[in-house]
Amino acid sequence: MKVQTASPMRGPHTRWLYVLCVSLLFVTAVTWLNAIFDHPIDDAVVTGMMSPECVKVSRMPAGSVLSAAQPDDEICRSFFLYRATTQNAAGDVASYQNMIMRERVGEFWRMIGYALVLWLLVTAACLGFARLLKRIVASRMHRSER
Repeated sequence: MKVQTASPMRGPHTRWLYVLCVSLLFVTAVTWLNAIFDHPIDDAVVTGMMSPECVKVSRMPAGSVLSAAQPDDEICRSFFLYRATTQNAAGDVASYQNMIMRERVGEFWRMIGYALVLWLLVTAACLGFARLLKRIVASRMHRSER
């Protein structure tokens, strides 16, 4: 008795389904990479947070650009600018990284809708063009057979 194994789905629509899935994954990945690029973790800010010289900067209220004096220390300058210009600025590395991740996720969810609409329009245009091209080629082949 011969055991039949399940064969993968094959047919003319299978390739299109694979292309659609891969392109959808690509659009999602590009949108996530864009969010990462737009909200990087600044190494100078992290270094300032971990530096013992910058304790004074970490104690100042967040968003107080006018009431605080800029530090002379080069290590603390980026951390100071971050703390002075950002409302609800984090004071330690873990909260800073958590805040950046929340900003990335927020931007991803804001942009993915636009990216998917654009993906849908481009996909529909490509599929329409492919069907039109197939119809033109088929009609010319049919004429040449006469």
